[in-house]
Amino acid sequence: MTRFANLRPWIFCSIGLGISCILSSGCDHANDTRPDAPLPVVNWSPRERRIADSLIGVERVIQLSTGVLGLVESARPVLTLINSDRRLVQRFGRRGSGPGEFNDPGPIVLLPGDTLAVPDRPGRHLHLFSPQGEYVRTADLPYAAFLETILFSDSSGFLYLVPSTPQGGRIAGRHDSLPFLRFQLDSRAADTVWTVPAEEIGAFDTGDGGVLVTTVPFAPVHGVGVSGRGLLWRILGSPARVDTKPGSGQARIGPVWSLKPARVTAEDRDSVLGEFRQSRWPNVRLRFAETKPIFDESIVAPWGQAWVHMLDAQGRNRYLVFDSAGRSIRNVQFSKGNRVVGFGVGEVYLIHQDLTGFETLIRVSLD
Repeated sequence: MTRFANLRPWIFCSIGLGISCILSSGCDHANDTRPDAPLPVVNWSPRERRIADSLIGVERVIQLSTGVLGLVESARPVLTLINSDRRLVQRFGRRGSGPGEFNDPGPIVLLPGDTLAVPDRPGRHLHLFSPQGEYVRTADLPYAAFLETILFSDSSGFLYLVPSTPQGGRIAGRHDSLPFLRFQLDSRAADTVWTVPAEEIGAFDTGDGGVLVTTVPFAPVHGVGVSGRGLLWRILGSPARVDTKPGSGQARIGPVWSLKPARVTAEDRDSVLGEFRQSRWPNVRLRFAETKPIFDESIVAPWGQAWVHMLDAQGRNRYLVFDSAGRSIRNVQFSKGNRVVGFGVGEVYLIHQDLTGFETLIRVSLD
């Protein structure tokens, strides 16, 4: 799940300098559930199976060639391996700055040979573990990994990174786009293979040593991902569409969705203003978007599909699935509160968080 699209409804999401923004959970879509009208969509409500409980802070799940699942519980923080057949859960690592220890671990990445890679933030460290969870070594990233940094891998062993700002700093002025970088393990340099629209955040020096931050509540959400041997994905919030691009090839621009976003109301603005007054950030200036986001997060499957979580006015927990041409092919409805965090061979993995903050890992078969 990408962090550009990992903004949960009505929950503060961190953006540079610790400032926060708020997004609404409401969006009045057209009755047609298809963003691109010509293609029929398969409606699907799958059976869900619980396979692990008492997890906390899971953002991404990967499946090793043995069928074992790997994930990071960032709130503990540990690397966790789950043998779903035997329901065996093993945890490795702890909080700290030593070998195999974590400060603020990011989502797990799978490298060739079932090597597990975990970025640690802030900084350039990438901890490598064996398929059995044993610490191997720490590599350096060519870019500093902050909270907003997104890391991916492909089946060829390349790594991909979208930094929080073009300069790699927390906030360095306003930017229209961020680089989509490709590099190899232990490389000190990275190639820009695409660009991603930046979140609508601006930071300006006030002249007295302070920083005035402008943020846009209800701004469009954008998602990114990588599949297969390096097919890049952009899931754009405005105009809403799915684009793909081979690493060094031509981009394929998908059709614009026909869904109509709901307008931001005076009540919506008042609610956000109330939250910001309570947060007491003196140097935050709000510039409201006119409409609400159509979706709030997305994740790309290794076999080449984008699963996009729609903001649904009826409260349904609904994902639209897109192929590499940007066409919708499936309309999926999960139980309320479940979100997609990863994929296996013919499987989708979900996380459900209860009222105490603990999470349950759920498996859904695509058969």
